Parts: sequence; C-alpha cells; structure tokens
Amino acid sequence: MFEFTTLAHFIEVYSNVNALVVKALVVDAQSIIELIDGSAKDLAVQNVRYAEMTTTPYSHVIGAGIACGDVREALGEGRRLARRRSVEFAWVCDVEARWGWLQPSSPWTLR
Repeated sequence: MFEFTTLAHFIEVYSNVNALVVKALVVDAQSIIELIDGSAKDLAVQNVRYAEMTTTPYSHVIGAGIACGDVREALGEGRRLARRRSVEFAWVCDVEARWGWLQPSSPWTLR
C-alpha cells in the first residue's frame, strides 16, 4: 500500500508504477490478456462482479510496439476471460496528455 505525502509524491509514484507496467509487464498482446485475467482472478476471490478499469491503449502501441488491432483484441479477450470468472469489466479509455488531443492516439482511442 502506498501512502502519499503530497500531490507531487503521488504523481511521482504513479509515474513510476505506470512506467513499470507499460515497459516491463506489457510486452505483447498476450501480456495484456494475462494482466486482465489476473486482475479478474483477484477480484473474483473478493466477490467483485463489476469493475471499471482505466487503460491507455495507445501507450501499448507506443511503449511496446503492439499493433492497434492487437491491443483492441487483447482487451476483448481479457474481458471474455474475466466473464468466465463472473467478473464484468468496463474499460475507461483515456488519452495520455503528453501526446495531446490532435495526436494519433486520440482518434484511435475513440474508435
């Protein structure tokens, strides 16, 4: 559990954890599926049946070089596996601010 002392501390910790996930854990579409399924497994044990998960899909395109279509398919397959565990995921897709609204990430994320 993290304990934050200031907003700047929160941003620092969040940035470091996010970098770890994007660069170290998400290396291909299969790793996206495994992260989603692992989350569903953990949530199912806690009797959680619905969760909204924030994702920045385009960061996997830029960070790991995964094709856009493969990211979309991995999110779908992860959701299907979660349903087998009686967990329903809804995606909250965002656009990373550093790429800006008019960058390629924005239209792709909206699709």
